[in-house]
Amino acid sequence: GIESEAGIVMDADSGAVLFGQNIHVQKAPASITKILTALVVIENSSLDEQVTMTATGVSGVTDGGANISSQLDEVFTMEQCLYAIMVASANDIALQVAEHVGGSVDAFVQTMNTRAQELGCTNTVFTNPTGLPDENQHITAHDMALIMEAAMANDTFRTIAATTSYTLPATNVSGGERVLTNNFTMINSTSDGYYKPCIGGKEGYTEASGSTLV
Repeated sequence: GIESEAGIVMDADSGAVLFGQNIHVQKAPASITKILTALVVIENSSLDEQVTMTATGVSGVTDGGANISSQLDEVFTMEQCLYAIMVASANDIALQVAEHVGGSVDAFVQTMNTRAQELGCTNTVFTNPTGLPDENQHITAHDMALIMEAAMANDTFRTIAATTSYTLPATNVSGGERVLTNNFTMINSTSDGYYKPCIGGKEGYTEASGSTLV
């Protein structure tokens, strides 16, 4: 058994479900939304693209979620952005890359949903690229496994997802570097949940009280 209400173990080669518990029950995806955000970005951009922060991304600094305190007109490479999203779970950067790649956040979210359908997801709706709570955003454990399988088949994603610490060098705006650390328990050797064979992933949670960490 598992502690979670829903869970799945899927064979990455065959897609066979080895273990399943409530795998088709709709749940809030929270921060694992960013796995698909990152995959769609990787598939639709190059790592050396320059991403300039606009009001869209900077709004993620004050939305109550994780961020890297990005500032207006600050410039990052797409590679740096992907590390910020996966290592620091940065909402500000997730919003900005969505706008950068999609032209608008809404257009990017449409691409996320299309990609999820292409991967075989049948019970998934994304409404934002961050995972911040939205009553219309939901996923199932089965569909998340399909997304994770596709993401882990991507070399760039796999490298980033396995990273526990990443240093963002000083930018055109910031006075110094930022050291980002991954709080994903399964790849953090100091955590109770550390699992050495784990090659990467993401976790997030929402609380019934309405507060959230994503």
